[in-house]
Order: sequence, then C-alpha cells, then structure tokens
Amino acid sequence: MSVGAYLLYQVAGLAFLGPLILSLFSIAVPVLLGPRLARCQRATLEATEKRLRSMTQIVSNIRSVRMAGVLSFAGEEALSARRLEIDAARLYRKIFILVACAGKCTMVLNWG
Repeated sequence: MSVGAYLLYQVAGLAFLGPLILSLFSIAVPVLLGPRLARCQRATLEATEKRLRSMTQIVSNIRSVRMAGVLSFAGEEALSARRLEIDAARLYRKIFILVACAGKCTMVLNWG
C-alpha cells in the first residue's frame, strides 16, 4: 500500500493524503475508544457478578426468605440487578459495534 501511495503522490501530487488520512483514522478510532470500551466491559462484568451474588444469596437462603415474607423484595432486588446488567451490556455492545464497524470500513477503504 505504501508503494502505491508513494507512486500516486509522485503522479498526482496530493493523492497520497487520502490513504494516509484513512490509515490514521483506522488507527485512531480503536485507540480513542479502547479505554471507554474497557470501562464498559468492566461495568458489564461487575453488574453480572452483582446479579450472580444476589441470586446465589436468594437461592441459598430460600427457606428464610420465604419464612420472613420478603420473597417479593428479593425478587425485586434480583430484577433490578438484571436490569442494571442489561443496561451495562447494551452500552458495551454499542461501543464495540462502533469500533468494529469503524475498523472494518477503514480497512475496506484502505485495501479495497
């Protein structure tokens, strides 16, 4: 690619800037969004862990939960933990799709 870009620069002058800008963009997008993607992935994993801990506690103490009459409260706690997990996973998937599409589009434009 670099040899072709150099030859285009020799023939057309500024034709070299197009592939250069696309190459820089294809590197910049994943680098800039990488930390945010990592934070979103960590939040998703933490939400999943919180939900699993909550469900483990409910299941292991089901007898005492039923006897105390707090089954509906325990169910609401598990449901809120699940909603938190879904929201965190949704944001992670959106950013991941953005990074993947940006990388794929710039690779197609660079090499295609």
